[in-house]
Amino acid sequence: MSGQRGDKVAVVDRPARRQVQKNKGPARFDAKKAAGTSYNIWYGKEEGRPQPREKSATRCVIDSDAGRTQGTADPQAWICFKFAQGKCAIGDQCRNIHCLPAGVFAKELPTGKDCFGRDRFATDREDRGGVGAFEKDPESQRTLYVGGLPARRGLEKALRMQFGEWGKLDRVHIKRDGGAGFVQYAHRASAEFAKIAMAEQSLFGDDMLNVRWADSDPNPRAAKRKRAATIAIVADSIILREDAEMAASIEEDARQAQEIQDEATEASAPRAAQVLELPSAPAGWESRRDPTSGCVYYFNPTSGVSTWVRPKPVTTSVPLSPPVAASALGGLLVGYSDSDSDSDDNDKSNVT
Repeated sequence: MSGQRGDKVAVVDRPARRQVQKNKGPARFDAKKAAGTSYNIWYGKEEGRPQPREKSATRCVIDSDAGRTQGTADPQAWICFKFAQGKCAIGDQCRNIHCLPAGVFAKELPTGKDCFGRDRFATDREDRGGVGAFEKDPESQRTLYVGGLPARRGLEKALRMQFGEWGKLDRVHIKRDGGAGFVQYAHRASAEFAKIAMAEQSLFGDDMLNVRWADSDPNPRAAKRKRAATIAIVADSIILREDAEMAASIEEDARQAQEIQDEATEASAPRAAQVLELPSAPAGWESRRDPTSGCVYYFNPTSGVSTWVRPKPVTTSVPLSPPVAASALGGLLVGYSDSDSDSDDNDKSNVT
């Protein structure tokens, strides 16, 4: 387990309280009692011999028992087993977690571990007790068998209320012949916690529950529901695979198209440069390119005239004055000659 603790358990912002004053330790080993048998000194049980069931003297109450412990900030910590039983005597000093499994913790537990960190097995025990089996179908792994139900009115409501304290319920079913029922949780971790928390507990005070892992539900509707869920999972897997193949094909097509485009760009680069080069303009004119059409036009900065047609060069020589009329020029010359002749004659007469 890794990540922030807040996404793994329903953390309560207060120190966890001590549920009992002192933990009950391992049972004393009685050699005479255990002679010829395999005896578990921790659970105080002889293997292979049925043990008398006793009503639980403690019970976990989430509203008052849950809280912070030393394990709350530890990403490697698991739910406290004794907390689920209502028997943890060290409270906020516990190295495990005193909260319900929630969030990522409940949804993504390792297949080989339960919410208490215990190893799971491929199949259930014969009595369907123990940690649970990971080879069963997913629905059965989060469904509990509840025996010892009394014949009382409001039985389903009582089951929902008391088992619903440990997590979200998917469904509750009571057998028609009475005496037993099934409680299915949304997450396996919730079922694992509830199995420990409700072991040998009572619904109405004078009864004692027998909580075990449920076997595969023989109900035809349940089998149909599981088959539909399996088909949906398979269909989703096929769709995901086809989507992945299609995405890879689209990506390859895009890559090839980009390569073709790059090659075409490289081949047309010299020609594009040549097209963008402006032709030389006649004298007195400037060649320009129209930004809209891309065509070349010519502009005369002196006169402000522009034209699409290539113009003739503008001459730089000074233009001549308008020609004088020949008749007027002739009269001026004739008058000039006459005056000169008269002046000469007068000079001559004066001399004689």
